[in-house]
Amino acid sequence: MLLLRREFAALLLATPALARVAVRSAKVETVFDTPGPKPNGLQATDEGLWILDQGDNRAYLVDYERGRTLRKLDTDTKSGSGITFDGAALWTASTYSREILKIDARSGGTLARYDSPGCRHRGMDCRPSQPAGAARPAIGGFQASASPECDRRARHGVARRQALGF
Repeated sequence: MLLLRREFAALLLATPALARVAVRSAKVETVFDTPGPKPNGLQATDEGLWILDQGDNRAYLVDYERGRTLRKLDTDTKSGSGITFDGAALWTASTYSREILKIDARSGGTLARYDSPGCRHRGMDCRPSQPAGAARPAIGGFQASASPECDRRARHGVARRQALGF
């Protein structure tokens, strides 16, 4: 990473203040192991926690208490990087096929495929409305985000914006 002179000076001036920042610690507790080998997407729902696994390309619905698998779906996702649920269907970001997939949440069957705008796909957001002049088109109410090489503001993963009140 290359710093400009003014950024370096600002960092030097901020160093004493940073030394006084209180650091809190917390104990990390493992509640349960994920059912797949490489989890790379989470979506909390009333029914349970959806986990997208990029190792076996499956979507798992697990209960919150013990991580017991409630549903296991084989998907067409290739090394997925994000999952969300719109109340009826799952949406996944398929990294290597550069697609956004709409998936039946009961059977795992692909309902629709959309080309990912930009470079290699890294995730997506759900946005209720798309502002005029947006850089990337919304697909089915979801905002796709390209890899950091294409867009430094890109997010990695999936967030359902309506659930957050946006």
